[in-house]
Amino acid sequence: MNPTCRNLCLNMKFLRANWNVCKVQDFIAINRCFKCLGYHHKAADCQNGLCCFKCAGEHKSSECNLSTQVCVNCIRFNKKTRDPNKKVNVNHKPYSSCCKCHQFMEKLVTSQTNYE
Repeated sequence: MNPTCRNLCLNMKFLRANWNVCKVQDFIAINRCFKCLGYHHKAADCQNGLCCFKCAGEHKSSECNLSTQVCVNCIRFNKKTRDPNKKVNVNHKPYSSCCKCHQFMEKLVTSQTNYE
């Protein structure tokens, strides 16, 4: 889509098609791994260990008995961060819209995208 058309659609916020109303927003493609749940690679190329989507343990999510979910990316971030004021909440699913790591990746990909 050309930049002028994209901007017009984004400014409208919604598009009507027949009897449907569709929200308009940019599609942000983030390269992520569904083996280790990290970013910048896919499972086929992953050299890291398996990570559970629910508890961040080293097993398949289908084998996990826990009902609460934690974000392994935020856990990893907190381990690297020395400043206690910069630690983030880990009580959410990886890739959740409330995940600070995922929000950072969205901003990074958006900043590297040429919209012209």
